[in-house]
Amino acid sequence: MRLTADFFKDRIVSLLKRILDFDREESYDIHKYSILKILLGLSTGLVLVAVIAMCLVAFRSNEVTDLQTAVNVLLFLILLGVLAMSGNQLVASKFLSLFYLFFAVVSMLSWGVAVPQALLLHIIAILIASILTDNLFTVFMLVSSLFSISGVFYLEEIGLVVPSTSWKMLPTELVDVFVYSFSIIFVFIISYLYNHEIKKAFGRLKKSESDLRVEKDSLEIKVKERTEELEKQHRDQMNQASRFIEFGKLSSGIFHDLANHLGVLMLTMDEKMSGSEEVTRAKEYLEEFHEAKSDFEKFLDSNKRRLKGAEKVVFNPDDEIRDVLGFMTYKAKKGNIVFEFLSDGDEKRICGSVVKFSHIVSNLVSNGINAYETVEREDNRRIVIKSFSKGGYYILEIFDFGCGIKEENKRRIFKNFFSTGKEGVGLGLGIVRSSVYEDFNGIVAFDSDQEIGTVFLVQIPLFEKKDD
Repeated sequence: MRLTADFFKDRIVSLLKRILDFDREESYDIHKYSILKILLGLSTGLVLVAVIAMCLVAFRSNEVTDLQTAVNVLLFLILLGVLAMSGNQLVASKFLSLFYLFFAVVSMLSWGVAVPQALLLHIIAILIASILTDNLFTVFMLVSSLFSISGVFYLEEIGLVVPSTSWKMLPTELVDVFVYSFSIIFVFIISYLYNHEIKKAFGRLKKSESDLRVEKDSLEIKVKERTEELEKQHRDQMNQASRFIEFGKLSSGIFHDLANHLGVLMLTMDEKMSGSEEVTRAKEYLEEFHEAKSDFEKFLDSNKRRLKGAEKVVFNPDDEIRDVLGFMTYKAKKGNIVFEFLSDGDEKRICGSVVKFSHIVSNLVSNGINAYETVEREDNRRIVIKSFSKGGYYILEIFDFGCGIKEENKRRIFKNFFSTGKEGVGLGLGIVRSSVYEDFNGIVAFDSDQEIGTVFLVQIPLFEKKDD
C-alpha cells in the first residue's frame, strides 16, 4: 500500500509540475500577447478605479479596512504587466487566470456558492486559460473550478464555512448591476478579441496564400519561358546539325562524282585518240565535269549565305527557291527526278530569315525526292514547286508524285526524330513546322494519297511597307 501511495503521489506531483512549470520556455504568439495586454490593462484599470473610490470613502469615513487589499491587488496586476513585458507572457497569462480563480473562490467563501459574481469569475478564469495558455493548464483550471465549487458547497453543508447570504434578502443595487454588467462585458471583450485575432490571422493566411499563388504562377511562367527558350535553342542546334548533315551528303556526292569524271577524263586523255568516238566521249565527260562544277559553286555560294547568320530581312522568296533547287539538282538527277518551278511572276516580298526559309524549302524538296525511293516507275518522276501570292499571303506548294504518306503516319509526320526514309534522322519536317510558325508567323499543312502523291503547302504573310 505504501508503494502504491508513493507512486500516485509522485505522479500527481509530476503532473502539477508540468501544469505549473513557470520556468518552461515556450514561444508565445504575438496575437495572444495583444489580448493579454488588453486584459491586464482592463483589470488594472478596474482595480485602480476601485482603489480611488475606496480612498475617497476612507477620506470621508476614516475606514481603511479594504483599501490595503485593493492596493495589494493593484500591485499584483502591475507586477503581471512587468512580467509580460519582460518576455514571460505565458507565466503572466497563467497567473492572471489563477488571479480570477482566486477571487471566484473568495467570493464563494464570503457569500456562498450561489453568488452570481463567483460563477462569472470562474468563466473568465477558464476563458483566459483556454485562449492565452496551453491545453493542459486549461484542463487544470476547469478541474480546479469544479473542485472549488464542489468543495465550498460541501464545507457549507457540514458547517465549516458559513458565508453571508444576506445579499439574497436585499434588493439589487446599482453596484450589483455594475459588477454583473462589467463581468459580462469582460467575457465579451475576451471572446471578441480572440475572434478578431483569428480573423486577422486568417486574413494574413489568405494574403500569404495569394502571394504564394502569384509567386507560383510567376515561377511557372518563368519555367515555361525558360523551357521554350531551351527548346528553341535545341531546335536551332538540330536545325544547324541537319544543315551540316545535308551539306555533307550533297558535298560528298558531288566530290565523288567529280572524282569519277576526272578519273575517266585522265584515262581518256592517256589513250590514243585514234578515232572520233574517243574524242566525243572526252568532250561529253568534260561537259559533265563543267556542269557538276557549276552546281557545286552554286551550292557553295548558297551555303555561304546560310552560314552567315539568321537575321531577319526582307527578301524575294522566289530567288531563294531557285538557289535551293540549283544546289539540289545533283540529288534529283541521281533519282532521275525533274524539278518544275512555276511562279506567277509577281514581285513577292516576305520578312524573315533567309537561312531558315532556304532550309524550309530544302527540307520539303528533299522530302519530295525521298518519296521516290520506293517508286520503280521511270515516268512522271517530277517535283512541282508553285509560288504565288493570294489575299496578302505568300503561298508555296510543293508536289511530288511518289509513294505518299501512310494514314497511320500522318499524325506523326511533324514530330522530331520520326522518319520513314532509309537515311533520314526525322528532324527535317519538325524543323520546317517550327520555323514556319515561329520565324514567319505562317502555317504549314499537307495532303497525301498513296495512289497520287503528296503536296505540302506553306502560307506566310507578305511584307507590307508601312507609310511614315
